[in-house]
Amino acid sequence: MNCLQCGSLISEGSAFCTNCGAKLGAQIQNDQFLIVTTSTIVGYKIKRVLGLVTGLTPRTRGILGQFVADWESMVGGEVTAFISEVEKIHWEAIGHAKARALALSANASLALNSRVNL
Repeated sequence: MNCLQCGSLISEGSAFCTNCGAKLGAQIQNDQFLIVTTSTIVGYKIKRVLGLVTGLTPRTRGILGQFVADWESMVGGEVTAFISEVEKIHWEAIGHAKARALALSANASLALNSRVNL
């Protein structure tokens, strides 16, 4: 875990940061995690970049779903067979990216780019 004040690595169970002396109890209970598409957040300062995180959700389509989608694409217009599936995939992938960021002791994910390929 990292100190929210100075970004120093601290051991689990510590009450205070050994580098800056900040109290750690409040930040352990703070479960706020920011996810934004911008590269900055107004009112916040980026103290450390922990790296790239991804959230992948591979899926397969069943035979019936593929048949309905193929039929709708021949007729033209919106392929409704995939709308709810794409929405589920989108939010699952964001959840996976958040979990990976939390595993790095991050408190935010910036410049999120979400794309679903079928």
